[in-house]
Amino acid sequence: MRLLILFTGLTFIGYLNAQPFEFRREMDALTLYYGEQPCFAYQTGTLAYDDAFPRSNYLHPVYGLGGALLTQDFPEDHRHHRGIFWAWHQLYAGEVRVGDPWLCEGIRWEVKVLETQARRKRANLEAVVYWMAGPDAPQGVPDTLAREKVRISIRQKGKAVRLLDFDIELTAMAPDIRIGGSEDEKGYGGFSVRLNTTNPLTFSNAQGTVTPQTTAVEAGGWVRASGTFNALLPEQTSVVMMCEPEQLPQFQGWILRRQNSMQNPAFPGATAIELSQEVPLRFRNRILLHRGPMKDQKTDRLYRQFLRKR
Repeated sequence: MRLLILFTGLTFIGYLNAQPFEFRREMDALTLYYGEQPCFAYQTGTLAYDDAFPRSNYLHPVYGLGGALLTQDFPEDHRHHRGIFWAWHQLYAGEVRVGDPWLCEGIRWEVKVLETQARRKRANLEAVVYWMAGPDAPQGVPDTLAREKVRISIRQKGKAVRLLDFDIELTAMAPDIRIGGSEDEKGYGGFSVRLNTTNPLTFSNAQGTVTPQTTAVEAGGWVRASGTFNALLPEQTSVVMMCEPEQLPQFQGWILRRQNSMQNPAFPGATAIELSQEVPLRFRNRILLHRGPMKDQKTDRLYRQFLRKR
């Protein structure tokens, strides 16, 4: 009997330690849980703020390893910012300016989740997203502008490290569809993260401190953002943002902001690029969440692993 009780107890403890991932449909979002702790919600339906800034196809909320809320949606200073998202200011069909996806204007996103898989230490989500012209689009603009394939993978590495990988492909659904960043010296646009820090962020990479500027800064393939996301937690989660600079067309560098804005490895800058109808534009990003300190050598190793996955 004692052996049976011991075995049952160990099995239960093992189950708790396993903390399997699970996707749950909640309203118009698909939320991923690790045990009973939410990790992120992928917004498949359209959300808006007083009927303005309608958006979908992004992650929010995103939580740290200790449960702190890491992202913001509809922040007062930039209502169009939204968790972890990817968008551009310029969207053209031929010579016609269709809208501004960054500001959630002139476009809507139709999201169809194709598959979800959840295991003990990893999970992934695949979706196809159609970029649709808004109801006030100029005459002659195609209804369907682009098709986006989204794959989001998450992996738990012990109690202190979590990896979120994004693999996105964009294909034009009509001739001469072009996208571009902000039409100024900043040139921001692309994969972006709006963090929910309660104090100014600090930034670093393998070379040391990274100082934000008005324009993009050269900071290599990864940047760590550190701040206080929940002052009640004994250990804060740090957020390491990774990209593939050599794979991004017209990569501008990193747009970094200490507070009240987003973080962005920007491409293609102010000069728009054409999306192919045959060969997708593919870009990948990784978000590394870690609790407590992490040596740069380990971060570099995880970055090299990310690069090899292409």
